[in-house]
Amino acid sequence: MERREPIVIRLVGEHDIASRSDVTAALQAAGDNPAVIVDLTSVDYVDSTTIEELFRAIRRAGALGGKLALVAPNERLVRILSIAGVTRLARIVDTLDEARAAFLA
Repeated sequence: MERREPIVIRLVGEHDIASRSDVTAALQAAGDNPAVIVDLTSVDYVDSTTIEELFRAIRRAGALGGKLALVAPNERLVRILSIAGVTRLARIVDTLDEARAAFLA
């Protein structure tokens, strides 16, 4: 199977139920690419609806034989994602370069 270049999806700002459809659309932009990087560097807040969409994206990448990595240098955000269980299913790194390197390993 040919290795595909990871698609980078950048989320910005605060994400809650009001922006759920925007988050869903952004994550679905990965299409059938099994290598997905979600850049949360400029995200200030997420609620459970955003976390649910991240879980869906993780499952979609896995079903395609790939994986999803998250760029999240914000310690508070990483803590929220960890409590929600996202860190058990997706690698969380501090930089986009680290995320890209995770796909080479």
